[in-house]
Amino acid sequence: MFNVIFFAILKIKLILLIFFIMGLTFCSTTLQNNNQDKTDISNSIDQDTIILEKVRLLIEDGSLTSLTQVITILETEKFGMTEQGEYQKFIAGSLLRLVFPISDRSNIRIISPKSGMLTQIVDKALEGKIIEIPNEDVNFFTLLLSSTAALYTESEAVMEKSLDILTTIYSVDSNSYLPIYIRSFLFENQNKYKQAFEGYLESLERDSFSYPSEFGIIRILINNGDYSKALSHLENVQNKYSQHKELKYLLVDALIGNKELDKALSIVSQALALDPDETVMTLKYADIMQQQGEDSRALYMLGTIETAVGESPESIRIRASILLKSGEYKQALLLIENAVKDFPDDSLIREIYGRILFLTGRDGEGREYLENSLKTNPDSLVSLQLLTEEAIGSGSWVRASEFIVKILEKSISDVFLRYAVEIYQNLGNIKKALEYNFIIINDGNPFYNDFHSAVNMLLREGNNKDAGSYIDDWISNSNNTKDKSYFYYLKSLVLTDNKDKLDVLRQSLFENLQNFDSILAIADAYYELGEKRSSYRYLKQALILEPENDYVKKKLRTLEKEL
Repeated sequence: MFNVIFFAILKIKLILLIFFIMGLTFCSTTLQNNNQDKTDISNSIDQDTIILEKVRLLIEDGSLTSLTQVITILETEKFGMTEQGEYQKFIAGSLLRLVFPISDRSNIRIISPKSGMLTQIVDKALEGKIIEIPNEDVNFFTLLLSSTAALYTESEAVMEKSLDILTTIYSVDSNSYLPIYIRSFLFENQNKYKQAFEGYLESLERDSFSYPSEFGIIRILINNGDYSKALSHLENVQNKYSQHKELKYLLVDALIGNKELDKALSIVSQALALDPDETVMTLKYADIMQQQGEDSRALYMLGTIETAVGESPESIRIRASILLKSGEYKQALLLIENAVKDFPDDSLIREIYGRILFLTGRDGEGREYLENSLKTNPDSLVSLQLLTEEAIGSGSWVRASEFIVKILEKSISDVFLRYAVEIYQNLGNIKKALEYNFIIINDGNPFYNDFHSAVNMLLREGNNKDAGSYIDDWISNSNNTKDKSYFYYLKSLVLTDNKDKLDVLRQSLFENLQNFDSILAIADAYYELGEKRSSYRYLKQALILEPENDYVKKKLRTLEKEL
């Protein structure tokens, strides 16, 4: 309420002042040289008033771009050298320091005001504290600076008070960067990731250069297991802030999650070369080691770190992963059950717990646990993926389709698309399965099985003509002999005449003599034509390529009885 009155009075004063200046200016145009001095004074007052209003609006916006503009204006205009100018520069400089601490302008020299509580408010905000402000010092700027304490505290009470302050002072203008960003930051700390993510996106629309919002988006994407998107967002800030510790941590986490372990290891090794005792990077090094199969080395490093600083969610997750790989599910379950109690807000700990419940045969509990976790964090790709895999494994195709729809809304990857193909095939929706299958083929990194799956589905639908057309395109666009050989094999599946099949299959072997599928298909074609000795000869070739193949052995035994 105070803020509304404060601004109303301020605006009235400004309007009256502007009218007064306009009156002076108007009078000066009707008078002659004896009024020249008055005109100069009026112009000076008018210019300072315009600058003051512009600066005030830019500070209210609170984005990195707007605050940087304030500093530039106050360093280049005469107004910046006045007491009011120094006051505004202190506020803008303090906000840069509090909200954008690693920006280029966050360390500019600012002069503390001679009176008032601004300096004390800023110092306490950096400690995560909000102090009581006497009535005579309460104004928009003192309240705004106080609200930034939310960025430096773990106290729920301080966070709520900060939010109340922001709601009050921005009750009229909700389009400024600061209230949207700080509110999103609070949501993230309260594990309300969906609201936080939407808020960070909205705040970036106000100013795409305000990197803390980008950092927030990256943290949430990594937390949700969407590592490829996190890496794309990291590209937006990496060049400018590559030396910042938090950004390095996020980059390593995203690379590890995306299985780009060599790149992650390079960054971690460089960091540890400069500071061998850096705990966070050492933990990430241990994680990379366990993912590369060097479990004993990872465990040694974990023991050293935990002796020095105790257990952390990350060290527990690494230990649990090692136990799971070695099949020690009960020990892993005991470790994670305790961790869930000690670190209830760690979403990755909760997801590992759900995974272990599935692995230990407690599917119902695991499903219920992860579905409850989704209520807190509906965007968690890890939870959604685990639930999808469990539904596929149990043949619950309708339930699996519900999960895969949510996954594909958030992330299109070949892994998730293959889930979708399998799910919709089993639901009998071949059209939708083909749609996802061709996204992999056209836009992803397809395996031979993806092409084979597409051809099989088209043949099931009686669509031989389209299947043949697609295969011809794949053959003509391929420069790799192994690929061409496989595509010729697929073409043989479309043909019904065995002699035609043999012609295409010979072309397949011309491209790759070791194409097992083509050799086996030639043996079958000869058998159908009654040329059993030729069939036998190709089965023998197939067995040379795969000597332990029981299917080929069985076919040979059967054929030997017929010869």
